[in-house]
Amino acid sequence: MAVYMGAGFYTLIIIGALASLMALPGIIKPHKHMSTFMGLSLPADEPSLAKLTLFWFMAQKTNFFLGIFLICSAFTCPCLPLIAFAGILPIIRAGMGLRMMYGSVSQYMGIDTKAVMPLLILTGVFFVGAGVGVYFSATDEEYMTLAKEMEEAAPLKFDEYGALVYTLLGIAGFFTIANLPPVFAPAMALQSYFDPAALPSDKYTMVKFEELMRLNAVGWTLLSFCQLAGIFMAPDLAVYGPMIIFFNFGFLALFMYNIANASSYGFQVPPALFFMFLISFSIGAATVGLMLI
Repeated sequence: MAVYMGAGFYTLIIIGALASLMALPGIIKPHKHMSTFMGLSLPADEPSLAKLTLFWFMAQKTNFFLGIFLICSAFTCPCLPLIAFAGILPIIRAGMGLRMMYGSVSQYMGIDTKAVMPLLILTGVFFVGAGVGVYFSATDEEYMTLAKEMEEAAPLKFDEYGALVYTLLGIAGFFTIANLPPVFAPAMALQSYFDPAALPSDKYTMVKFEELMRLNAVGWTLLSFCQLAGIFMAPDLAVYGPMIIFFNFGFLALFMYNIANASSYGFQVPPALFFMFLISFSIGAATVGLMLI
């Protein structure tokens, strides 16, 4: 299906590109990036600082993937719900940041409000930009005709290669549900993923662990839900298929690193092995399925 370069297309490209670029410093130099926003009360002990740095790296990596998802959506499924999501996504992340800055955990987080404020302003720009993109797309007759064609073409992939579609939908749905509990109970998730002795005993550091765990869980849930919605609504998997493989290789490398360094960080290996197996299965299923289409 031809790409229509209208308002929705450019909205997804611009917001996705900026979101990915904003996350890159936290991937390249996670400790320095984290210190920019949380430098007022980071722990002095190296083991706790190393874990927090890893949490920050994981969060920024997920933010980078969310930006890539928006860019990919511009080329395969620039539908109104995903254009609107491009504005909702930064609002959710801003809400998490505001909670750390002014919520009940603010006294433990040590957030530098001056460093965060430009990001909050940019969030407002993203939200307004997405709203403008939705408006101009909804009033564009050529775009709405294309959107109707996408909507009609989407169910056809279930008939043409249903096994692949249902497999990817099932995996994305599983991760969406599996990532929800840490959003509401991050302390319980930490106890499941780490040996008890590896978790800090002081409240100031433990709250940071919990909030960064929550931040990661929100990002993972959003990314999984995006893939679930994208796979369902897209007319085909020509773009989303390779994207999913790319994402999964990124998470596979992360799990391999965590398992290899489990003794240093205090990770429990069995949960990581389970998720690594599921991700490996997803990579294999997506690769073989796309080759057979």
